[in-house]
Amino acid sequence: WFIEQMKELVELEEKILKYKSKKLPDDLLIQAKKDGFADKYLAQLLNVPEEQIRKRRIALDVVEAWEPVPVSGVENAAYYFSTYNAPNKVEV
Repeated sequence: WFIEQMKELVELEEKILKYKSKKLPDDLLIQAKKDGFADKYLAQLLNVPEEQIRKRRIALDVVEAWEPVPVSGVENAAYYFSTYNAPNKVEV
């Protein structure tokens, strides 16, 4: 399973590289973010400013959400992780 997941990430990166110095299609940008590609890394792959990736991502409403991870044995305490694969469950 792990090897298959890594293979899928490599294949996605290869698709992204075909758009170097071009506009990445919205669906590919969304998929890359959901699969864990950082804005900075996408900018490096595409040879564009990181801010350009971030602005497009936000315009597409692809923003990070925060998920609580309950702490065993401790009441009202949790750790949090960010994700692009779920709605936000934490009020700031």
